[in-house]
Amino acid sequence: MSKRIGIIAALVSALVLLSACGARQTKQSIYKDIEGKWRVAAMGENKIAPEKDQLQLTFDLRSGRVGGYGVCNSFGGSFVLRPNGKVHIKDIMTTMVGCDGNILETALNRALENTERIEVKDGKAYLYGANDPVALLTLERPEHNTEGVSGTRWGFFSGGGPRKRLFAGK
Repeated sequence: MSKRIGIIAALVSALVLLSACGARQTKQSIYKDIEGKWRVAAMGENKIAPEKDQLQLTFDLRSGRVGGYGVCNSFGGSFVLRPNGKVHIKDIMTTMVGCDGNILETALNRALENTERIEVKDGKAYLYGANDPVALLTLERPEHNTEGVSGTRWGFFSGGGPRKRLFAGK
């Protein structure tokens, strides 16, 4: 009888451990998609043109930091990911350069601080507030836009040290 109880206890323990490992993998796979650079494509229902008012942010899962660049200021803060897409973004700090884009930057910082849930689907990230049916922010991966360079002279140069042309076109 005690041998049977011991076997049952061992099986229950093994199931608990396996389900905990599965939950950890699921949580990690949910959030690995948020890692890296993003461009703000929309604030609420207002689209942000990629060539205008470029708002960028980067999520670094390892350090738990989020940061980026607004229209004229850089910003940064920390975030904590929780199960089921829940997130807590806090301690947003920004440089204080004055420019015409400060209204967008203020709106971006407020949206980040009010974000409570993240969904990543179809290559986009959606940041939602507590009970918001519409995403506070819609993020896209930045694209290298070559539109508009046809017929013009352009080139890519190496960074740091003396400039060295890497690629050029007409």
